[in-house]
Amino acid sequence: MSQSYPVLVSRNPFRRIGNWYVGLPEEETEKPPLLFVHGLHSSSKKWFKNTNQSGHNDMYQLAKRAGYPTAFVDLNTDQESIWENGKILSQRIKEIYHFFGNKK
Repeated sequence: MSQSYPVLVSRNPFRRIGNWYVGLPEEETEKPPLLFVHGLHSSSKKWFKNTNQSGHNDMYQLAKRAGYPTAFVDLNTDQESIWENGKILSQRIKEIYHFFGNKK
């Protein structure tokens, strides 16, 4: 089975912060989308690519096999940006909600 990765949907032209990706299940589903948010000093790719620190994270593949649409967002990775991250995440949740047809 070939490895597939989520696709970039919205790209910040100036930096990675605010970029978001989607992964769609093989078949149409009524299941709600799952949103993956990385931790401090990390990125959305930690959910679906190999990393030097922890190897392969299979959360994306597990969600995909279970039939869930997925979304992944990149936020600021430094501690001082918690308020900026909240604002970015709030905006991206609205965009992702509309992208998936207002599913809850």
